[in-house]
Amino acid sequence: MPLHSFLVFPEILHNRVNPTLAARTQVGVRDFSDGAGNRVELEDRRMRAISLWQQGETKAAVARRFHVAPQTVARWVSQFRLNGTAGLKKAKQAGRKPKLDHKQREGLEKLLLLLNIA
Repeated sequence: MPLHSFLVFPEILHNRVNPTLAARTQVGVRDFSDGAGNRVELEDRRMRAISLWQQGETKAAVARRFHVAPQTVARWVSQFRLNGTAGLKKAKQAGRKPKLDHKQREGLEKLLLLLNIA
């Protein structure tokens, strides 16, 4: 853990607070570190960030507020300038297409639950 964390959050020394959670809670930003992150919520975050930037916030201030790198906000702004709000829309799901469709996955889940494997 970086030294500056101890200076900002002295209670860390006594294991009372998770610094990341404390920092995010103070500004009321949802924790998006779970990755899967709901793509709709991530899209909403980009829209809110652009809205703040349009209201005169600097890219650096927006980045601090949403706990992202300033380069990320700069990329969002570029996408917005090129394609409007469509540039901020959620992307299609990345990766390989699933081999099982929704109905097959549900059937597999039921079977595993029935066999007490899940």
